[in-house]
Amino acid sequence: MRTLGRTELGGLWEQTVLPLAPGLDPSLVSMADSADDLRTGNLHLAGRTRPQAEFTICAANATEGRPSPVLLAAWVIGMNATERGNVSLRDPATDRVSGSLALAAPADMEEATRAIFAELRARYGSDLVLPAVSAAFTMGTHHLGGGLRGAASAGRVHGLDNVFVGDMSAYDDDVWGYTTAAAAVAGVTAAMRATEEAERHRAAQVPPSPRPSLVPRVVAGAAFGLLWAFMLVWLASRWHPSTRP
Repeated sequence: MRTLGRTELGGLWEQTVLPLAPGLDPSLVSMADSADDLRTGNLHLAGRTRPQAEFTICAANATEGRPSPVLLAAWVIGMNATERGNVSLRDPATDRVSGSLALAAPADMEEATRAIFAELRARYGSDLVLPAVSAAFTMGTHHLGGGLRGAASAGRVHGLDNVFVGDMSAYDDDVWGYTTAAAAVAGVTAAMRATEEAERHRAAQVPPSPRPSLVPRVVAGAAFGLLWAFMLVWLASRWHPSTRP
């Protein structure tokens, strides 16, 4: 920020998560003693909040006294339910940074959770036992992006052709998926752009090769022509009738 001559940058976003862990109840944890009964997976849905979830389900087992499957734990992320924030230099003298970021509205996380629950019941049975939901437990995922609004966009720093952004700060908008892969893409893209820029700069610095002079060619051609003319004159004089005995 100091390098860019700014004390504050905007456009910061963070994916919000609502952890659901009814499996902390000992009576439910005991259900997972058999690995054969466990069902784990990951969901990505296309709803308004772009909900995503990792989950663990304990399947129904009548012999164990469990007539219905039970959701043991879930990690529900609202990937498109974030608010914008900013980051600023709290103390320019010491470069201490502070940020301000509002998490997604509780209603958005509740909507995301209902969408995940509906999909889980569609896959594992309508009798799937689900936990109560309280958006009060909403927290940040530390999946951060943006934060350079006003100084950079789409991985390029305004006014600097040779400076590129190669992490999640390169993204102006929320990313619907894990930020690790997206950050890797931003890093590779920045490296490719930097390489291309370096090649253009190197090509501009190399002076063009001088064009060969035409004078040596003209002189050589003239000498070759005179030699042929001399040979023709000599042959003509040698075979002319007046020179025969």
